[in-house]
Amino acid sequence: MTIAHPGEVCEHWDRACWQLYEGSAEAVFHLGKPDQAVWLLEKAVRYGEALGPQNPLSAGTLNRLGVALCHRGEYVRAERILERSLAILENALTPGHPDLAPVLFNLAGVYRQHGNYADAERLYLRAQAILAVVQGPEHPDVALCYGNLGEIYTRQARAIEALYALQHALRLQVKALGPGHWHVAVTLDRLAGFYVGQERYNEAEPLLWRSLDIKERLAGPSDLAVADALGRLVELYRSQRKYAAARLLCRRALSILEKVRGPQHLDVVRCLHTLGQVCHAVGEFTSAEPLLRRALVLMEKSFGWRHRETERVRRDYAAVLRTLHRVGEALSHEARLSDIPPLSLPLPQPVGL
Repeated sequence: MTIAHPGEVCEHWDRACWQLYEGSAEAVFHLGKPDQAVWLLEKAVRYGEALGPQNPLSAGTLNRLGVALCHRGEYVRAERILERSLAILENALTPGHPDLAPVLFNLAGVYRQHGNYADAERLYLRAQAILAVVQGPEHPDVALCYGNLGEIYTRQARAIEALYALQHALRLQVKALGPGHWHVAVTLDRLAGFYVGQERYNEAEPLLWRSLDIKERLAGPSDLAVADALGRLVELYRSQRKYAAARLLCRRALSILEKVRGPQHLDVVRCLHTLGQVCHAVGEFTSAEPLLRRALVLMEKSFGWRHRETERVRRDYAAVLRTLHRVGEALSHEARLSDIPPLSLPLPQPVGL
């Protein structure tokens, strides 16, 4: 009979606890419970670090914790966690090791959210190079890197690089995943956004309709992703002054948002504002007035009457009131349009490979 050394017993215990918390966290994360996943992963990190602060097991858990934090919108903390994970792995592994790629990808995504495009580009290129060697140059994960690089280049007005990256990502995804895959829809949106920025509306329109069709088939006609796709088409048609088409799509988006988000959600308020603007543009003033009035009430409730976004809704509402010859009401609203503080609204997006 062999008697285990106390240190070995502790190591086995720490490893077993790490595995328990890690496995449980993965299960609850895939059930859509990032808060519980974060708590479990924090426990797993402590047991992983007990095996050694530079242990690659701990780095993997830190990577998953960073992704879970991103899903909760905690990007500042996620950045620190992912940087720790990358430092451990770079110290323990060779520069082209496959385990580096997911951490590089996820940390690049956080940098992208923060507008740190130079570091995001550098990490995406490193991840892409590793994935191309390990999984092949046409693998869908390589395409994801191209797509994210295309978005970065678009935001930096690097048009030639952006167009190449996005078109190449789309070709790879259609070939590897099929034309109806969700990742294809995401890249179609990005490529369409590039064309809109270049005022190439005729090239953007069919891409946005393809994206809408994919999302409807995969998520159902009443999903928030469908509302988002409809919103992109609304903005495209507004840019082209095709207000009648924009109005129909905006009404449909509003119906989805009210059903899923609830009648007082901020997304609903903004959609009401857009629909009111579109109705005003096509001359449907009596339809625009209640939409903008409702948007104004909800906006004041969310931000207060002195907020910049409330000001925009009030200005549009006053314009409709004047068109309806309700001049006294219009003047009372216009009198409040002063001393509005700056607008600052964060719009984070999850990342994860």
